[in-house]
Amino acid sequence: MREALAAPDGTEVKSTGDGLMAVFSSASDAAYAAVAMQRVVERLNRRRPDEASSRSDVGLIKGAN
Repeated sequence: MREALAAPDGTEVKSTGDGLMAVFSSASDAAYAAVAMQRVVERLNRRRPDEASSRSDVGLIKGAN
């Protein structure tokens, strides 16, 4: 997941074990990272068809700027 954040210049600000919070300079960068993270989960699930599927939820919040 951290690699998906780095591509659009995301900065991780908090990790909660199975979750993380990041900031981006634009909404489009955040959306790009969200899609990239979803794709990471899809690839993991395809590689492990016999295991329980993982899922990823993404929330986007735009600040006051």
